[in-house]
Amino acid sequence: MGFMKDKTIRGPSYRGLYGFRIGADTFFDRKPVQNAMDKATRQALQAIGKDLRKDARNSMRRRKKPALPGQPPHVKTRNAANPSGGGLRRAIMYGYDAATQSVVVGPSPVVGANILGFAALHEFGGPQRIRNKRRVRRYRGDGGEISISRRRRPGSKRVKDWRGKRHWVNYAILRSSAQARRANRLNRQIYGKLRYTAHYPKRPFMGPSLRRRLRTFPKHWKGRVK
Repeated sequence: MGFMKDKTIRGPSYRGLYGFRIGADTFFDRKPVQNAMDKATRQALQAIGKDLRKDARNSMRRRKKPALPGQPPHVKTRNAANPSGGGLRRAIMYGYDAATQSVVVGPSPVVGANILGFAALHEFGGPQRIRNKRRVRRYRGDGGEISISRRRRPGSKRVKDWRGKRHWVNYAILRSSAQARRANRLNRQIYGKLRYTAHYPKRPFMGPSLRRRLRTFPKHWKGRVK
């Protein structure tokens, strides 16, 4: 039935599981989809897609801490800053691929434009370039760092640098370009590079779900094809 090719669970191929863009015209209740396949095939594939989506979603537990490597990613706990939570879990959908007459299950960009890359990073692991949120570009007229010391000085603030060490830093309005350049040097010295590479371990959720449910697929065809 051409459900999902092996390449979609072996590596981050954006033409397979994570590259399939499930739009409104590919949902099973749309007339063009229903007319493109016989009733028995459509019902069987729809049941398979629903079953696999449910398994993948249920494998993600709601926890505050990240999941251990090799385990499905955790769903963030709902709070004021994250009222909905579970963006990746909600993004898992299923749709009909007219080119291969098969059902494709996986994260869809309907939830967010960046969800495909985010999902592939969890499924397969690998490096990711990260913007250092602690780094701030200083300009003349802004407030910024003017000195750094291991000892406390009047008006200084204690901060932790990118190595985990603590320092006392003084801040002031930057009156000149020279002060702004010095503030930028100190900002880099304290907080590190503007961008860095983080290495994420594998936390697969689609591949394991497929392997768990693969043996149940024939039952969805039983009694439908005559």
